[in-house]
Amino acid sequence: RYAEEVKMMRGAKEFLDYIHQKKLKAILVTSSPYDLIEKSLNALNLKQSFDFLITGDQVKRTKPSPEIYLQALD
Repeated sequence: RYAEEVKMMRGAKEFLDYIHQKKLKAILVTSSPYDLIEKSLNALNLKQSFDFLITGDQVKRTKPSPEIYLQALD
């Protein structure tokens, strides 16, 4: 049922394919908790599309603090 509720934005898969074609790293940065993001990516069969995941429960301060983005750059 959850897989039916999660929708992918138009063009997202093509964009991720393009990133990998260019041999760039794909990092998902979100203030949402890891469990929710993992469930969503699995439902969309996209987990393997990202090299790294950084979620809100992995940092002390989330958006609008830049901490989560700075961690992604590291």
